[in-house]
Amino acid sequence: VNRVPFYWSGGLGTLIRKSAAPVNKDLLWDFFVYSNSPETSVYDVANYASWLDSWRYSQLSPGDNFIEAGWSQTGYQEHTDLMQWALSAEVNGALNLRIPGMAHYTRDTVGELMAKYIDGTINLNQFVEGVRVGWNDITQQKGKLDQLEIYRAGLG
Repeated sequence: VNRVPFYWSGGLGTLIRKSAAPVNKDLLWDFFVYSNSPETSVYDVANYASWLDSWRYSQLSPGDNFIEAGWSQTGYQEHTDLMQWALSAEVNGALNLRIPGMAHYTRDTVGELMAKYIDGTINLNQFVEGVRVGWNDITQQKGKLDQLEIYRAGLG
């Protein structure tokens, strides 16, 4: 069994359009530098509201940022152990699907059906069938071959 970390969000991508006005380019660049700075990112990864996983070893220790954000010592240690492994050179992380309509597959189909399953308004078989039908419909609308081409291009 090949166990790899799954980066569910695929990460946060940022860009600056070549056609943007110089003042806008400078503003965006300053924001990107600020949001990725160690001072800002150390705070962000420790606070659940950001939904960001640690992406630097320096964000993991000494760990005060996590404890101050309300993490238990056990929770912090489990996170640190996992992220030390996930960030290591030994791991080949698994990214989410990078195709148009991803939110339709996840949020709109799985999310809505999962809420119904949790509420008890549908059973497991209905949940599975609903996901199958929903995903097939989305794939047909988006074009299966187009999505396959885009997916393969995203793999590098």
